[in-house]
Amino acid sequence: MRNLAAGLPKSVIREIRALSALRSPHLIRLLRYFAFGAGVVLVLEYMASDALKLAKTLSQRTGARLPLAAVRSLTRDTVEGLWALHGKGVMHRDVKPGNVLVDSDGRAVLGDLGMARVYQQGQVRRFAKFERISSKRAHILQYMGILFFNVAL
Repeated sequence: MRNLAAGLPKSVIREIRALSALRSPHLIRLLRYFAFGAGVVLVLEYMASDALKLAKTLSQRTGARLPLAAVRSLTRDTVEGLWALHGKGVMHRDVKPGNVLVDSDGRAVLGDLGMARVYQQGQVRRFAKFERISSKRAHILQYMGILFFNVAL
C-alpha cells in the first residue's frame, strides 16, 4: 500500500484502507487492488445496479414504484451496512441511493467509501453528533426511512 499511496487521491487511499479492514455482507467487498500506470485499480464485487437506478428504471418502464417490501429490504440491508461501519468506528459520510448497490438477488450493500472517516476515542467532541446518532438505532432507521421513502416515490 505504501508504494501505491504516492500520488493517489486521499479518497482512494481511504477507500482501500476501509474496504480492506471491514467485512460485512452489507458492505461492498474489495477483491483486490493493483497499480496501473500512474493510478490504481480497485476490483470490487459485481453489483447489478444501485437503488436510485433501480427505482428510476422501474418507474420509466412500468410507471410503477418500488414495492414496499423492496424498499424495506433495501433499508434493512443499508442499516446493517451502517451498523458494520459504525461498529468499527467508521462514518460513511456519503449515504445516498446511488451508493446503495444492489446485486442480482436484491441484496443491498454500501459502496463508495471514498468519503469515509475513521474516528478515535480522542475525537469524540469532534464527532459528538455522530456519536449521538450512531448510538441510537432508531435515528438511523428514521434517516434511512426518509432516504428510501424518497427513492420509492
